[in-house]
Amino acid sequence: MKMDAEFWHERWRTNATGFHEQKPNRLLVEHFRNIFGERELRVFLPLCGKTRDIGWLLSKGYRIAA
Repeated sequence: MKMDAEFWHERWRTNATGFHEQKPNRLLVEHFRNIFGERELRVFLPLCGKTRDIGWLLSKGYRIAA
């Protein structure tokens, strides 16, 4: 299967990204500290795009590698 870049560019242009949440992922917020504890971490978020998760993680003191 070939990725059609124009298809995705059009989706972002027309705001047709139902997968893009308007707030941090509920499960991330609920479970992140339970899994990784209080220590400062560098978190790798591949293909993170416009995710609100980045801002949430930064606000909690984590560093992001995208």
